[in-house]
Amino acid sequence: MKTLAYLSSYKTLKNDFYEEIEKQKANIEDYAFQYDICIDRFFTESFESNDTSKPVLINIIHDYYDSVKTIIAQNPNSISRNSDFRYWILDELKRIGIDIIFLENTGEPVANKNILQKTTEIKSKIKEIPSLPHVVTKVMEVVQDDNSSAFTLSKIIAGDLGLTSKVLKIVNSAVYGFEKQITSIRQAIVVLGFTTIRGIVLSAGIFKIFSPQKNTIFDYEDFWRHCMLTAMASKHLLRLIDSPTHHDIFSIAFLHDLGKIILAQYDYDNYLNVYPQIQEQDDYRVKFRIEEEACGINHCEIAYSVLNSWNLPSVFPEVCLYHHTPQLSKDYEFACTLVYISDTIVNYVVKGKLLDTKPFEEDTLSRFNITQENLEDLYTYTTEQVEKVKDITGFFN
Repeated sequence: MKTLAYLSSYKTLKNDFYEEIEKQKANIEDYAFQYDICIDRFFTESFESNDTSKPVLINIIHDYYDSVKTIIAQNPNSISRNSDFRYWILDELKRIGIDIIFLENTGEPVANKNILQKTTEIKSKIKEIPSLPHVVTKVMEVVQDDNSSAFTLSKIIAGDLGLTSKVLKIVNSAVYGFEKQITSIRQAIVVLGFTTIRGIVLSAGIFKIFSPQKNTIFDYEDFWRHCMLTAMASKHLLRLIDSPTHHDIFSIAFLHDLGKIILAQYDYDNYLNVYPQIQEQDDYRVKFRIEEEACGINHCEIAYSVLNSWNLPSVFPEVCLYHHTPQLSKDYEFACTLVYISDTIVNYVVKGKLLDTKPFEEDTLSRFNITQENLEDLYTYTTEQVEKVKDITGFFN
């Protein structure tokens, strides 16, 4: 059975990164020499990895589980500074019978007590976020009841004239592209189905909760435009691959970045101080680090907490948590992948960049029947939709 060495660094500058990797390698070689251990291979985590994305480590678990006895690493933080992710990895290693040796036994997350205190504070602020509007909660309950009818659902929505108007406006928009106008909620339910209508109602309700605030540098219109484009792109991609699953994909994708607006409104002093810095970054890993240093939590984690507190179907919080790292989702990797691809392509289009498919793993694309032609079609489609969502408030007002 083999012994492997695993090297990982969180340095943000490449020179610093590789310098630390060399130090870890030297330390492990010294340890192996001292205890007469033969190391079969050194594995180095990529520079682009982060606390919840460790592709090299995941591959070790998948590819070497039946031939490795021991992994040696510098310390528990090498696995991850995120305790939940680290415990999951350690449990997996234990389950498949691989021992792990740490040269140092310092495994507390890199966040210090001040950061941990901030995390507690921001989680407590979740309690300040309003509950979902009663009509939205009622719609969620009715849709989950197998005995409910289209008449019951339409009656609940029709009882709120403002919501009725918003739902019909979205249904008749470019998002769905019906040739004939849909004039009633009941007709919309028959045509689109319970699940899709639930998603539209949810999106409209959340848009209302997080209405624009005055005297802030946070760009609400730009934020909601990005959410809408990602939702439209995800729906289009689902159509391209002709998948019958995830009728909720529009609303799932629409809410994918909800954590950003939560931080902007409920931890504004900390978040808005670094907001310009975040906007300059393309790499989500760097954005995570900035958010976590300022707020003690990143936008994916806070959205996951809030959507769970609202008792939404588990796919909603899961996609919020893993839309940058879909491979980590145990139950909803497909939905997370759709949103990840759409989110990435929307960013290309909005920033005037050419399509680059390198971020998308070929194995993942193949498993979900997503072709190069699909990606090119999605890029073209998204480009055509930009002008249609220019007046984003028109969708919901």
